[in-house]
Amino acid sequence: MSIVLYSTMWTGDLALGEAVVELLQQELSKRGVSFRVVEKKWSELEFARLLGESAETGVLVEVEVDEKFRDIGEECLTAVYSDVKRLKETAVKIAMTKYIKDKAELEEYRKGLDETY
Repeated sequence: MSIVLYSTMWTGDLALGEAVVELLQQELSKRGVSFRVVEKKWSELEFARLLGESAETGVLVEVEVDEKFRDIGEECLTAVYSDVKRLKETAVKIAMTKYIKDKAELEEYRKGLDETY
């Protein structure tokens, strides 16, 4: 049986969610833990109608591990969140390449991350 170790559904920040997924995959690979990355369309989920039009094209990403790797997986997720500098740098990099093109807006995003983390 698999468990969801992390889901981008758990954050409203697309870049941050993608950063967590990317770094979590790296941590799991370093430790030799098998994992699956599952993509689901928001429109396939029961509560998608509550989200409106954004749910029609949006995709959520989940990282799953086998139940037997739960403890190691949780340690990997903790390691991702504990390395705040790396997490913020990765989120900013993703935001800059995929979501934010304006320098002032990117700086605001960076400040927001600094205030939150």
